[in-house]
Amino acid sequence: MSSSLIFFIPAILTSLVAALLIGRHLDLSLSEILLYFFGTVSFGYLISHLNARFIYYEQYHAIPYFYSLKIGGVVSYGFMAGAALFTVIEAWLRDRSPLIKANYLATVLPLCSGILRFSCLFNGCCFGKETNSIFGLYMPAHQSDWTYRYPTQPLFILFNFALFIFFMQNKGKSVKGFPPFFTFLFLYSIGRFFIDFLRGDSIPFYFLNKHQVSALVLFLMSIAFWHFWKKRNSNE
Repeated sequence: MSSSLIFFIPAILTSLVAALLIGRHLDLSLSEILLYFFGTVSFGYLISHLNARFIYYEQYHAIPYFYSLKIGGVVSYGFMAGAALFTVIEAWLRDRSPLIKANYLATVLPLCSGILRFSCLFNGCCFGKETNSIFGLYMPAHQSDWTYRYPTQPLFILFNFALFIFFMQNKGKSVKGFPPFFTFLFLYSIGRFFIDFLRGDSIPFYFLNKHQVSALVLFLMSIAFWHFWKKRNSNE
């Protein structure tokens, strides 16, 4: 059993417990919580595979150990996209605003992502650049090549857990008047953008890398959503 699968199972079980607790505060029925939870997991898992296969085509087909990471952090953006897609489809079928479930998703997703990031730590993916600074830890790359590196995997783990605690305190409700989903996109994109500066396995994209480009897209989306939501509320 790969380390990715080992952490995937507790990530799903722990997130389910959190989902049930948050769902109670949002007055969601048990059947509605379970349907939405497993729907987002299924869509997230599917899109994450497509993300790994096509967006990271070179790595997926050239690096042998990459196949063990298909449930790991390398496909986190794909998982988020799949979960968001199911949220929109579910809202469309029920003829209601997708923002209700999106706010719910914003609380649970950081917990699941934080636990899954342990698989990055054990697989040796998402590793940091080599450094001689005081911030370096003796860590591997690709399960080998041990040296002092920026601890990107622990940073990802701590960052996601911090987001979960922050949103859990609000129990899926608005954060200073703003929906949690928009706030999640805003905070997550900023954190990912700066942590990815320290990564040593990123695919370059001009003066940035592909992960940072994805973070910038999320950041712009959060600003656009905020603006649209605020304008819409002011007109009502």
